[in-house]
This record gives sequence, C-alpha cells and structure tokens, in this order.
Amino acid sequence: MLRVTDDSTKAPELETLELMNNEISGRLSRQSAALSQIDTKAAILGGLAVAGTQFLASKTPDSTALQVWAFVLFGIAFVTAVLTYSLARFIDVPYPDKLIDDYVFKTKTEILSALITTRADAFEKNAGTGRRKVTFWWVSVGALALAILLSVLAMVHHGSHEQPDPKPSGRAVVERQ
Repeated sequence: MLRVTDDSTKAPELETLELMNNEISGRLSRQSAALSQIDTKAAILGGLAVAGTQFLASKTPDSTALQVWAFVLFGIAFVTAVLTYSLARFIDVPYPDKLIDDYVFKTKTEILSALITTRADAFEKNAGTGRRKVTFWWVSVGALALAILLSVLAMVHHGSHEQPDPKPSGRAVVERQ
C-alpha cells in the first residue's frame, strides 16, 4: 500500500491529497454501512433460530435424532449470529483528541498526509473484521437452513408414526328423545 510520508523527494500536491483523503473517507463510510447491514442480517438470523427452536419444541414431543440435530444446528445458527453481531467494533478515525493534540500546529498538507495514512490503516483493519463477520454470517445461514430442513423432516417423521383415531363401526346411532 502506498504511504504518504514527509521524507519523499517530491511533496504531493495539496489537491491530490484532498482527493485521496475524500476517496478513503468515502470508502470508510461505505465499509461502515456494509458492516452495519451484516449486523442487521445477523440479528434477524438469531431471531429466526430462536423462533425455529421454539416451534420445533412445541410440535414434536418425543426426541428423535433428527430433532436433536435440528436443535444443535439452531444453537449453532444462534451462536454464530451473535458472534457476527458482536465480533468487533468498527475502527473510525481520526480520534478528535489525537487530531487536536498532534496536528493543531501542522500544515494542511501534513494533516492530510497523516489522515490518509490513518484512514487507510483503519480501512485495512475493518476489512479483516468484515471478512470474519461475513464468515460467521454464512455459517449461521447454513446452520439455520439445515436446522429448518431437519425440523421439517422430524415433524414429517413424527406425523407418519401417529396412530389414526379408531373409526366408528359404520352404523350411526340415533338417539331418541
């Protein structure tokens, strides 16, 4: 990655630095929005896993292997959804106190150079966080899909073993009043 430093032989143009700073700031904003959308989707997946667990528990009273595996997968879906949501916080720069303390007497070029470098580093760290969040989200989606499939199979399996109600003998009994 290109780093803007003061020790280069030719100082970058101020307009170039402003352009780079604006581009990286925009990318950080888009990255933050994307990570926020992943968090929202993870919260929905966690809620679906809880609802699926409750539904399955209320529909099939006896434990079968299918039901047990479905409960395990619902649990995995819930845990990975929580890990997706709370894995790490988004790094946003610059910190105002550092900006004031370190750059109040610097030139605009020096400040923009420092901002570009700091924002580029934050973008890279946030990208790693984003990749981990996406991985956990996909694990949650897969576990939830399998849990739903096994739940349906467990309910169908449970329904096929129910005994039918005894049928009447065929003669209707009429009561006289």
